[in-house]
Amino acid sequence: MHPRHDEQRALIAEVARILTPGGLLYISDILLEDDERNQTRYAAYAQQLKTPYGVFATDDGAVVRHHDLADLHALLPAFTLMEEREISVVTMNGHEARAVQLLAHKQ
Repeated sequence: MHPRHDEQRALIAEVARILTPGGLLYISDILLEDDERNQTRYAAYAQQLKTPYGVFATDDGAVVRHHDLADLHALLPAFTLMEEREISVVTMNGHEARAVQLLAHKQ
């Protein structure tokens, strides 16, 4: 997802618009990490570019965002959460990270 709040809300609103009632939405995302490496890059990027906390650029230039679980829930007012699962994943650069999988249906 795009890292900005308004862009994320617009994306989820469009998904809600095109899904029929009962249609499914699956989100899998990495959660905010509390290790020093991630905390440092979240803070530096937020201060430098005035982005939401959790946004950063990868070494290859991709701009990504790790989310607070409450922020992901806040994106889903048109959906009913059916299942939520926190998992451990290994990122592309080999670091272990906490992730979440959400399954929701359109009301």
